[in-house]
Amino acid sequence: MAHPFKIASLRQLRVITIIVVYIIALCGCVWAMRYVIQAPTQHQLYASDIAADGGKTIRDLEKSASGQRFRWLSDNVTLTIAQPTNTGILTLHYWVAPNRVANALHINATQIALPPTAPLQQRRIAMLVSHKTYVPQTTIGMQFMAQPKEPIAWAFTSANWQDLTPTPHPTIVGVIVLVWVLSALSMQQILRRHWVSITSASIGVLILVITQSVIANSIAELIQHPQFVRNGGVIGVGWVLWYLIHPRLVTFFDRANPTQRMMMAGYVVLTMLPPIGMLFNPEPARIAVQEQRQRQECPATWEGDRWDVGHNFAILAQCVTDNIGWRSVMIRSKNELDYRLFGVSSRVYFGSNDFYFLRRWGDERFPALQTILQDPDQHQQLRQAITAMHAAYAANNIHMILVIAPSKDSIYPENLPWYAPRYDAQMVVDLEAELRAEGLDVIPVTTLLQQHKQSVPLLYHQRDFHWNDLAAYYVAQEIVARIANNEQRTTPWAPTTPTYHAIWKYATDQNFAALLLDRDRSPQSYGIDARRPGQATWTDESYANQDFVVWRAPAALPQPALPNLAIMGDSFSAYFRNIGIEWYFDTIVATTGAGATSAILPMLQQQHVKYVVVQLRDVSLPFLLTQQREQ
Repeated sequence: MAHPFKIASLRQLRVITIIVVYIIALCGCVWAMRYVIQAPTQHQLYASDIAADGGKTIRDLEKSASGQRFRWLSDNVTLTIAQPTNTGILTLHYWVAPNRVANALHINATQIALPPTAPLQQRRIAMLVSHKTYVPQTTIGMQFMAQPKEPIAWAFTSANWQDLTPTPHPTIVGVIVLVWVLSALSMQQILRRHWVSITSASIGVLILVITQSVIANSIAELIQHPQFVRNGGVIGVGWVLWYLIHPRLVTFFDRANPTQRMMMAGYVVLTMLPPIGMLFNPEPARIAVQEQRQRQECPATWEGDRWDVGHNFAILAQCVTDNIGWRSVMIRSKNELDYRLFGVSSRVYFGSNDFYFLRRWGDERFPALQTILQDPDQHQQLRQAITAMHAAYAANNIHMILVIAPSKDSIYPENLPWYAPRYDAQMVVDLEAELRAEGLDVIPVTTLLQQHKQSVPLLYHQRDFHWNDLAAYYVAQEIVARIANNEQRTTPWAPTTPTYHAIWKYATDQNFAALLLDRDRSPQSYGIDARRPGQATWTDESYANQDFVVWRAPAALPQPALPNLAIMGDSFSAYFRNIGIEWYFDTIVATTGAGATSAILPMLQQQHVKYVVVQLRDVSLPFLLTQQREQ
């Protein structure tokens, strides 16, 4: 019989040996990470590594005359490159777009002035970047600053980070050590094999080390998350509880039959996934459902009396409902089933020929508009609101042209599904006639677009509630003709069918539908890329706390310019800036959401504006009446 003291000594030796092996494996992983950071010492970012977004802020990959690949970028694009050490040299290859002046380069929170650069002249700049060791920064953000503000600012070729300090960033070391320890302990608890836990944890960590730029970006995003400490603590407590009760779970599964095991495993997974998703949202940003409301934030303190359970529980319940994990996936899955099985949605009507129509307009706004136009008192109040706007402009010697943009439902009613409500577009046509009889200059937009409906493929986007460039083209032609007629001149814009081309536009109604499949497909529409005089662009300006976009002709126009114009409208009026109206005016001032207010009128007089286009949507007419009542 062996001596008890000898057996205890052997057990202690075995425990010490196992601990030493764990420590050696962990040190080996840290050394491997340091080796990877040291060799190679450069971390590259090329233009081909950046994903294009359809030309909105990042254009497609191009090749220069010397064979270099580059992308044109907007100045609101932030590029990130891995910074796995505290100090290094950042080198950037770029050139500036025409008609732009390079001002500065934002490196994380630091602004660095750029040397004078001629347009299209390739530049290479290198700068020393350093961070204190306690700053959890494992990536560098680069943002180009230029004037004036335009969609395209600079062309990016490549950037690289060259390490000057061989020591890995302490944040990366800490995260790697934590991941290795948790992985090793978890595998040991599950498999009861020390060599398996050491091997699996080491392999997992080494994979992370090899994909260094990926882990650096992920670590930076996690650590800078405002709820990281609290969420990390909750996850840690959960892991400790799991570690302690795991033996009992194993005993239960050993005694259970296969059906019971499967049911229990499925229950645990389905129960735990949503709460875990609340702590660290696993859904990518592109799948998130966009809502026209603020989600309920989770309460941090108890409100009211200690017995006020109902109020606090209601807030907590709404918080869980709004922030539960996989919420967007579940919403999109439900919407996809409704669409595939029944062809319906709570947000849009799915019409024929791939047309989408907003339900909020058909179910709420059109009935409200119909009620107003059919009620004599409200009808009169609406007319008075519009005539009061006309009088305010007239008192300042500004001629108002009213444009009531019809909804897609009234131009393409044949594409509505059979169960969708329909409203009589003739009511708006009659309102236009009444206003015209009172002396207002009103363009019959509904009649105009119906006349050109068969001349072009589409006047509205199929999966978006806006009209397209072609509809704006016909309306803009009529605006120019009206102004030329008032000035007793022949219209300089001959009424012709526009030259258009196919475009693929990400659609608002498609976004509202929030389907799971085919959500990123941009449906086909039609656009116009009209040249502007001198290839000049609209500029952003601000007056009376209101943002404007202003067109100023860079040189003399081919024909005498018409008097200066202002466009006051909504998102529909933005399409007037794509179709060539700039050829007929020296100055055009455009904005959204502004009316004939005491602050706006002096600015229009300062810009010598003689004509103003007030663009409204038919479904927005009830809001005009509401604003008058509030005043």
